[in-house]
Amino acid sequence: LVNILSDGNHFIIQVRIQDLVNLKTIKLDKNGLTEIPEHLFRASKEVDEIDFSWNPITTMSATLFRGLEKLTKLYLFKNRLTHIDG
Repeated sequence: LVNILSDGNHFIIQVRIQDLVNLKTIKLDKNGLTEIPEHLFRASKEVDEIDFSWNPITTMSATLFRGLEKLTKLYLFKNRLTHIDG
């Protein structure tokens, strides 16, 4: 599922990462993300790199990365993480 929305000034692209089963790299840096859905990567078993840097994320679930056995690079710097749930 890919949705492209517009407010007249900006385009917003919504992608269900769960549908991208062969995805290897996820770069979501500098996007103003405040939270990450707990089961975001449930079907993305091939991911080896995730970049969430430069977002105002304050909490995330301890189970967020469960099953990502190929994950070798995780970038979380310049966030506001104060708590990992779980």
